[in-house]
Amino acid sequence: MSEYLAAAAHIAERLVAEAIRDDGKCTWFGASMEEIGGHWRPSRRTFGGDPYAGSSGVALFLAQFHRFAPSDEVKQTALAALRHALDRAGNDAALDRGALYTGAFGIGFAAAEAGGELGEEAIAACGLALVRDALQRNDETAFDVVSGSAGRIGALVRLHHRFADEWLIGEAVKDAQRLLATAHRQPHGWSWGFGGTQYLAHDLTGYSHGTAGVALAMLELNAVAPDPAFVQAADEAMRYERAWFSPQQQNWPDFRRMPGQTAADPFAYGYAWCHGAPGIGMSRLRAWRLLKRPDILQEAQTALRSSRASQLATATDYSFGICHGAAGNAELFLQAWEILGDESALADAETIARAGIERHIAGKTPWPCGLEDAGEAPGLMLGLAGIGYYYLRMHGKAEVPSLLTIGNVP
Repeated sequence: MSEYLAAAAHIAERLVAEAIRDDGKCTWFGASMEEIGGHWRPSRRTFGGDPYAGSSGVALFLAQFHRFAPSDEVKQTALAALRHALDRAGNDAALDRGALYTGAFGIGFAAAEAGGELGEEAIAACGLALVRDALQRNDETAFDVVSGSAGRIGALVRLHHRFADEWLIGEAVKDAQRLLATAHRQPHGWSWGFGGTQYLAHDLTGYSHGTAGVALAMLELNAVAPDPAFVQAADEAMRYERAWFSPQQQNWPDFRRMPGQTAADPFAYGYAWCHGAPGIGMSRLRAWRLLKRPDILQEAQTALRSSRASQLATATDYSFGICHGAAGNAELFLQAWEILGDESALADAETIARAGIERHIAGKTPWPCGLEDAGEAPGLMLGLAGIGYYYLRMHGKAEVPSLLTIGNVP
């Protein structure tokens, strides 16, 4: 067993042991950030079914781990987590319908993906049925990867790769057409908005909530359902980001204004999958693989150099998670090796992986989850399941599909 698979096994064993079980279902208890009195505060709670923090995200990790280290205990825990998530999708009226990472659509995606991985056709069929139901009942207008059209497109393309149901591509095309119809078409490129929220100075750049995520979703769909309009939208989304690129920072700005900030305050330049160079770099690497254009490759290499030079990108003490932490940033380095054959980038990913093993497995210290002083979280995007998934990626490389560039399949 490789050191990376052993690290994933260490985390999987913890999640299996710490599951809260009842009537064939399970969830977990751990750290979270909750809005209390208008402020985000660290807390501890049990989790719902969403992929971002809840049981279906943990199931995605456990199902993938089961491929490399088959175990009935792991499989049954993954299935119990999926049953919990599917139950929550049917009973939680407050759950977003159309969101990939935070909603019922995402629970359906996770059940179909993990159920297929585990050879559980009934669970996979329930997942696909939930995906279809969520699409039919979705009345949201969000555009982004986390909660909107761009995320659904990538997930639908990935499910089509696994199940070959043509209706999945038809639904992805509908989302793409929605993006084409709602683009803010400006002289310096196309962008998409969040309905005029007071906290945005401009439409966002970046992967999870910005134009980089839209660009890649359009290109992933174009690879299976070619349409020049999809490529044009991707080009215009990348052009919008190019217009805001800072040569001084070698990065793209985060246009969010936090409460208390004024128009005079400088913009932040993030280093995470969600905002800044690492996520934009991932989108450009995959875009270059699909289009083979030198301008896109140049931007990918810029993002890679900037991320490698930043302590924010490689720091493992604040968060090791995959949404905005060291493991997520290491995904950029791993993809640079997979796509460009960059051995030094693989070495960077390995450095981060070994730092985690030495500090948090051998050193027996809690994994930092970016949740201030709340402690460890069990979930996929901030917590243990995502960290375990990163170690599976390091072990299996291209055999293990990324959960950050969701439409990219091996």
